[in-house]
Amino acid sequence: MSDAVLHPAVTLRLYTDHKCFGPGVAMLLRRVRELHSLRSAAMDMDMAYSKAWTILREAERGLGFKLLHSTTGGRGGGGAVLTPQGEQLLEAYDLCERELKETAERLFAEKGYDRASLQNIIDATGLSKGAIYHHFASKEDIFFAVCDRIGRRNRDVLARVRDDPDLNGLEKVRTIFKTSLQPERQEKMFSMMPYLLDNPKFLAAEMQSIFSEVVPEFGEPILRQGMADGSIPTNHPKELAEVILLLSDIWINPVLRPTTPEELRARCAVYNQILRCFGLDGLIDGDVVETLVGYGDLTRHPSPEGEQQS
Repeated sequence: MSDAVLHPAVTLRLYTDHKCFGPGVAMLLRRVRELHSLRSAAMDMDMAYSKAWTILREAERGLGFKLLHSTTGGRGGGGAVLTPQGEQLLEAYDLCERELKETAERLFAEKGYDRASLQNIIDATGLSKGAIYHHFASKEDIFFAVCDRIGRRNRDVLARVRDDPDLNGLEKVRTIFKTSLQPERQEKMFSMMPYLLDNPKFLAAEMQSIFSEVVPEFGEPILRQGMADGSIPTNHPKELAEVILLLSDIWINPVLRPTTPEELRARCAVYNQILRCFGLDGLIDGDVVETLVGYGDLTRHPSPEGEQQS
């Protein structure tokens, strides 16, 4: 193998004479570690096996050591495992990526998305702008990665409510509302989020998340349970879940646009009136309303002055 000396571009890609390790190689190795097969990893990533093989070989050629140990045929049917050096490299890479996201999450929570500049992230991590751009195309991409990180933590909590055998469908809907708004889960998100109407890409991402993740994973299953146990009268659980979540996550969400406490309380009242038709009376109770009003105060960040928003 090559005896070229590696030099790290601290931002999660490694270079010799050319780039030899980055997000794509790291993702491929994670899938191999999980599936124990390069072919299965490539299929899981919708990638041709020949392309996966080429990516791996190019990385190994640049790094100067093997990343995978493969076996072919035989009674076990062949497979692949990471070499000790491959494991060590991937662990170091993942640690660096995790620290970058943790730093960005802290800065977004302290300053809000609009006021936290890329330069703030550079200063806090010690990375160069060029190094960060090797892994994330923009501050926006870093923010999406941070939101996804927080979202995964929240989904684990909500899944426990969805799967609670002691609650009926209606009780789960009410519990989901209160649980999802608990300060330890949402205070950070509301303090960092920009107004959705000022950022169409974020608005579109929020709506996409509702349709592709929240409704199928939580909303529809809970409403179907409510249909079965008689606590929620509807013949259209998927569509009702979409209405509930679009109104709650977009229309009455304090980060939609600047909103006074009076306007927010009025929207909550109308929301309850709409859902009363479906037996979901008082879904947003007084405690939830005042929690939303409090989060509305967190979203009112002063406009950035003289800060670079790269």
